[in-house]
Amino acid sequence: MKKISFIINVDWFLISHRLPIIMEAKKRNFKVSILTINTGQAHILRELGFEVVELPTSRSGLNVFNELKTLIRIISHLRKFKPNIVHNVTLKPIIYGTFAARINRVEKIVNAFSGLGYVFTNDTRTYGLHKLILFIFKLLFKSNRITFVFQNNDDIKLFLDSQILVKSQINIIKGSGIDLNQYNYIPPPLNPIVKFLLPARMLWDKGVYEFVKAASIIKKENPENFQFILAGKIDEENKAHIPLEKILEWEKDYQIKYLGFVQDMKRLIADVDVVVLPSYREGLPKSLIEACAIGRPIITTDAPGCKDVIDDGRSGIIVPVKDYLGLSKAMLSLGFDKEKRLNMGLEARKKAEKEYSIIDVIDKTFIIYEEPIS
Repeated sequence: MKKISFIINVDWFLISHRLPIIMEAKKRNFKVSILTINTGQAHILRELGFEVVELPTSRSGLNVFNELKTLIRIISHLRKFKPNIVHNVTLKPIIYGTFAARINRVEKIVNAFSGLGYVFTNDTRTYGLHKLILFIFKLLFKSNRITFVFQNNDDIKLFLDSQILVKSQINIIKGSGIDLNQYNYIPPPLNPIVKFLLPARMLWDKGVYEFVKAASIIKKENPENFQFILAGKIDEENKAHIPLEKILEWEKDYQIKYLGFVQDMKRLIADVDVVVLPSYREGLPKSLIEACAIGRPIITTDAPGCKDVIDDGRSGIIVPVKDYLGLSKAMLSLGFDKEKRLNMGLEARKKAEKEYSIIDVIDKTFIIYEEPIS
């Protein structure tokens, strides 16, 4: 029996973005172990029959003792479990998991970048950390046993230009995929007012501020025509999180509606007219893939990952990063044109059917697992 270990930052992210892959591994008779931070959902994975090893670190924490303890725990587990494949997802697990897997001489290491995150958003405050991470990557990734999965071409270009990887190590899989039967096309709602939704964690680099600024501009001229909705948790572990007090202030000053974390995103997306994500950088955002599948037009930025989800002018509109004036104009152009929203939503569904099926994502992932090492 083949064995595979998944190392991922938090349990909820694995459940929301990678569960179909680990379920398929189990179906194909892999023995599976999962190494992750338990935020209260690890029991779900255990109930599904998976071995879960809890990691003592935090996603953004830099406590040296906890980080060393985490690395030792990963090394120790891989030594005992002896996996044929280690699949690392997100930045810190990729660094720790690659190091631990190389020490244990694991046959194949698969590193999946779901986006490069805030450190790679061209913010001058993260320049030093950005350079340090690239240096660590150069030391770790020189091995033909390591293969990489990226979600967009911009991230690939960064790694090739930095001479961290060679082309033979690189694969592209567009996002984490979606069940197109579960997320079926739903006709637009007959809302008396047009609803714009930003579905994301409440982080500055998700473009939440730009969304609020655009909404405030639109509200001045059209106070009764539109509603602006934020849906997503306040991720306090993330250094870029927006405090609840600020969001409540926006609610009061600009009549923004904040829903917090929403369990049933399908129902929420189906109830709105336009989905907006003015993010600074992504892998390939699942919220936009869900919007495509349901058939909602999208407004997003020309940032890596975001611009890859839609076809500008067909299934949505692309605006510059941090340009809230351009964002407000794009929102108005769709807000006052019902037929345009309908047509773009239909095109979005076609794109989802062509590019974002979970079946394709699973098939491509297992091809990578089975590829011989050159």
